[in-house]
Amino acid sequence: MYMLGVFTSRALTSLSPLLLVLAAVLNRDRGIYWREYRRNPVALIPAALYGLVVLSALYTENWQEWRHQVFRQSILIVVPLAIGLAPPLPTRYRQALVAWWLAVGTAVAAGTLVHFFRHKEAIEESILRSKTQSAITGVGHIYFSVMLAFTALYGLEVAFAPTCRFGRAGRWAAGVAAVVCVVTLHLLAYRTGLVALYGALAVGVIRLVVVQRRFLVGGLLIVGLVAAPLVAYRTITSVERRVAQTNDDLNRFRSRQDINEYSLSQRLAAWYTAGTLVSQHWLLGVGPADVRQVMDEQYARESFGLRPENRILPHNQYLQHLLGGGIVALLLLLAMLGLPLVAEPTRTVPMVRNLMAVVGFGLFFDSMFEVQFGLNPFVLHYAILVVGPWQQARLARRLRANP
Repeated sequence: MYMLGVFTSRALTSLSPLLLVLAAVLNRDRGIYWREYRRNPVALIPAALYGLVVLSALYTENWQEWRHQVFRQSILIVVPLAIGLAPPLPTRYRQALVAWWLAVGTAVAAGTLVHFFRHKEAIEESILRSKTQSAITGVGHIYFSVMLAFTALYGLEVAFAPTCRFGRAGRWAAGVAAVVCVVTLHLLAYRTGLVALYGALAVGVIRLVVVQRRFLVGGLLIVGLVAAPLVAYRTITSVERRVAQTNDDLNRFRSRQDINEYSLSQRLAAWYTAGTLVSQHWLLGVGPADVRQVMDEQYARESFGLRPENRILPHNQYLQHLLGGGIVALLLLLAMLGLPLVAEPTRTVPMVRNLMAVVGFGLFFDSMFEVQFGLNPFVLHYAILVVGPWQQARLARRLRANP
């Protein structure tokens, strides 16, 4: 349900945690699991983020939006808790989930590519007008592009893993899936997805050089990472036009021209507006429910020439958390993204590193956690790839201590 929903339907994505909750309720050893869960730091961090949303009731003004935020962000507690209390998935089920994710993601990417080639000239022309093609299923281009970047890295990990349970055919299929997703990202010129993809690859290469000391391979990969965007710019019309449109976008903002139809300039205006407010409310923020209201008030003082419908929210999750919950919320967000990368048992897991890198870079260009298509997929992956392994490691230590 989740695998289909994340690429196609918000409703399916929202309903999928119910199965996890059922598995947790049916676990006869949930009492033991609960005792370890309460001391599991990677589970407590998202719970603390949710707690800040609840506590903002003490100073919020928009009660209707506060109630909506409390309901929508409850996934920060529900899904990690369900994973933490449910029995671990058998290996064959985990493999099936990987295969199913790659199959669904690649199918949607291929369908979107077919649509692109059928309307190639119109889509390439629309890029110059700051318009971006969504997925064939209707999922917004930002969320779709980030999921494509993650799917591509998933495919590469399976294809080049030292040991692969999928066999030779599985390796080739995973490699093809990665290629389809990478090609889609470039031909559709998905700016956020490309930044997330190359950023995550750069993190992997840096780790290869600094941690594993593989200087020759790392050096070659660095050359490849630098050359690939240049080749794409020279050979793919849509990438060339996206670069031209981005430069025009930036020049419009710098020269104070009309930016009403230009997405990047609107983001810069939103960042400036949010930054002004953050300097006034840096400790606990204005409350997640009041971000829209205070942004509108600041836009009324300095509008950048934007019409009301184009006065967007920060479109940067770090700024969104800083404005809504202050430095406390930002530090918790950074801890959620960073702790699994530096501590066992997930420190050396490639897909954990890829998830955090892809999402970490994506959050610079959109407030992804403010909508279900952004928050739900991340929390589900975070729970399965991070909370679950940490919980099992804690339970294993408990058994060793009390055989």
